[in-house]
Amino acid sequence: MRIRLIDSSEAVCEGWQRWLEGVAEVEVWRGGLQAVAEWDSGVTRGIVSPGNSLGYLRGGFDLGLCELLGGVAFEDWVRQQLGYSYRPLRMCTVLQVPEQFSVGGVRYMLHVPTMVAPTEPVFDAARPVATGVQAVFDAMWGILQALPADVEELLLPGIGTGYAGIPASIAAVSMAFAIRLYLVREQLSAELVAVMIKCFLGCQYEPFMPIHCMREYESLGLQWEALVSFNVLQDSLDEILPRELRRPTCGDM
Repeated sequence: MRIRLIDSSEAVCEGWQRWLEGVAEVEVWRGGLQAVAEWDSGVTRGIVSPGNSLGYLRGGFDLGLCELLGGVAFEDWVRQQLGYSYRPLRMCTVLQVPEQFSVGGVRYMLHVPTMVAPTEPVFDAARPVATGVQAVFDAMWGILQALPADVEELLLPGIGTGYAGIPASIAAVSMAFAIRLYLVREQLSAELVAVMIKCFLGCQYEPFMPIHCMREYESLGLQWEALVSFNVLQDSLDEILPRELRRPTCGDM
């Protein structure tokens, strides 16, 4: 499975490049969605809608997605599939795109609300981890966990970098950590993965950090102290999750 990150923002793309350069499964593409219609329809693709809790597709990446897949008729179909109901923030709902709307191999849409409605930014500079880092990481991790097994390529933009107001640097590092950890998850115990996530989010609560996780982490040649003292706003992601700690080829996923 490949991940294609698509955004028109130079800052978002530069952030992705900084943290995901050299990751073979990931491609960064600056631009819009117009070219997707010309892509090989034999490749099964999923596309992420990081929009609002009511399923409207009327701004930013969602608008481009809507125009690509059928306009108003597609938006009506999406909202019908969602039951015209409220979806909680960061809850991932997978919709199988019917043939009448599918172009460029897009067979799934993953609806992940990043805001209830585009009324005001969700990011609060006084609480950057809770309203930025965790918001983006949780959305990205939920997307990866919900991804249908037959998806060969996932398309998604910067999460929360539009109306939600999350800074590109915060969104990029949060998405990158989720992607990099997901790609090596089968090399690690589920419990260590959970501990690494907690530390990334600044939740280094000692009673929830078993000694065997420390031993497993250090057996990888990594420094436990770097993990338990990690500050996402100051430290490098490479200190706790080196790029070389990866499955060697895409085919091994």
